[in-house]
Amino acid sequence: MRAYSIVWCSSAATLTIITRVDAFLQSLHAVGRQQQQILEQSIEYQEALINERAEGIAVIQRDMAELNSMMKEINSMVIGQQDLVSMCRASVRERQGRASYS
Repeated sequence: MRAYSIVWCSSAATLTIITRVDAFLQSLHAVGRQQQQILEQSIEYQEALINERAEGIAVIQRDMAELNSMMKEINSMVIGQQDLVSMCRASVRERQGRASYS
């Protein structure tokens, strides 16, 4: 048969252990709060970056729409001048033809 010995701690030793455990738990809570603050700051930073990029994308989209509008206007101008260019070309050919007969 085995003999078991029970060690009784004095109330001072028990109080010391409880105090140390309490201090340890408080330090864990402090670390958890710090990690939560760091995470919240990181989230805020990432959200700021996302907003900044979204604003940049919106500016690019507006600029592209404006450029598209300009290109359409240029296209219309070129198409509108096509008849004039054709008439000038025909006139030049006609004058070259006259010069050849002279």
